[in-house]
This record gives sequence, structure tokens and C-alpha cells, in this order.
Amino acid sequence: MKFYKSISESYDFIFPYNPMQREFVLSMNESTNISKQSVLDIGCGTGNLTIELAEKFAFVTGIDLNEDMVSLAEKKSADISNIKLYSMNMLDIIEKFGVLSKDIILTFGNTLVHLSDESMIKTFLKRTYDVLTDKGILLVQIINYDRILDNNIKGLSTIDNEHIKFERIYNYEKNPKSIDFETVLTLKESGLVKKNSVSLFPLRKSNFQCLLQDIGFKEISFYGGFNQCKYSKDSIPMVVRAKKG
Repeated sequence: MKFYKSISESYDFIFPYNPMQREFVLSMNESTNISKQSVLDIGCGTGNLTIELAEKFAFVTGIDLNEDMVSLAEKKSADISNIKLYSMNMLDIIEKFGVLSKDIILTFGNTLVHLSDESMIKTFLKRTYDVLTDKGILLVQIINYDRILDNNIKGLSTIDNEHIKFERIYNYEKNPKSIDFETVLTLKESGLVKKNSVSLFPLRKSNFQCLLQDIGFKEISFYGGFNQCKYSKDSIPMVVRAKKG
């Protein structure tokens, strides 16, 4: 995907590793022996969380559609034996890994809504259900699109640090069923400016919950962040835990 290829070298400056993600994954797990569990990280980016999880779990697989991201993750994890990385489409997980093969599947970083519509999201969720072992756990983090759409919010806060400035704009006036996520990345050392856009599907909480229930997921919980705070309509992220029934 052109969008992520363009920002791959700056990705860790834009989205640095968040230790709360690791703690969330560990806290959501019900197993008493995680050292024997297998984890699938979908949309692994440059592999920071994948690498951290490999310290706790028996085996961690990371996948990302963007080859440049996966290449960077491979360089970081070259000496870690219980990590495997693939550049692939998230819809192909059954063909690649088989049914009942992963104890935990996680997809953070708004990865899910890169799928184009609700039907495709349901197909993906059904495939995660099939790939999960019995009583396996699905963890998802996306932006809270109820907040975005109901309040007519036109973007997210600008990320600004010593390395980059990353401006994030939402444009959905032409098509309310799709959001054009437009970004302007400024590299401060060189002054280079990169403009990009990618389409996102604004999945609402009620629709997401119905999809999970229709597929058979149980014990579905919504949070307003990785710190497990209560979800509200004003939460910026939406974090979800669901258990295979």
C-alpha cells in the first residue's frame, strides 16, 4: 500500500512503541501458561509490539500488507527465534495458518478499518474466529468512529516531535460510508514533505458488536483505551476484547 510505503522509514517516530499495548494483551489473557501460547499480530507494522510479546509467549507471528514495514520488523527481530513475519493480506489467514492455530489474535493501530466495507470486515472476523483455538481471544483497537461522525470531527491531533510533524485530516463529505484519511508528513531534518491519503471504513460500535455476536464471539467488552478505562461515546480509541464461544 502506497500510503504506508511512504511513511515506513518514519513510522517509529510517528507511532512509537506503547508499553500499554503489551500490558493490555497480557491482562486480557485467561491462560495460566502463556509460555505455551501462540499469538498472531495482524498489522504488525515495524514489529515493536510483536517483539515485546515474544518475550512472554511461545510463538508470535506478525503480518502486515506492507513489505517495507515487514522488512524493518525482520531486521529488528533477526536474533529472536520465536518470531515469524510475513507480508500478506489479513484476509488470507486461514490459508496461511489453518484453523484452530492461534490462541490470541490482535489487530491494533486502526488496521481493521482498512477493509473497505462491513461485509469484508465480517468476513475477516469470521476467519479470525476459525483460526482461533477454542476459547481463544480476539483483541482489536480502532478509532472511535461514533465520536468522529457524531461530532463532525475533521481530523486527529497533529503528532509533533523532534523528528517529524504528522498532520491527520478526515474527509468524508463526499461519501459518509468512507473516510479519506489524509496526512502530511514533514521530516524535520531534511524538510521533505510527504502527502498521502488512504480510505477507511468508519465502523460504529453498535455495528461492530453485532458482527462479533453474529459470528459467535462471547464475552465482548469495549474499552476507551489500553488502560481498560470505560468506553464512552467521547473515547478517542475503541478497544475490544472478544472470546471465541
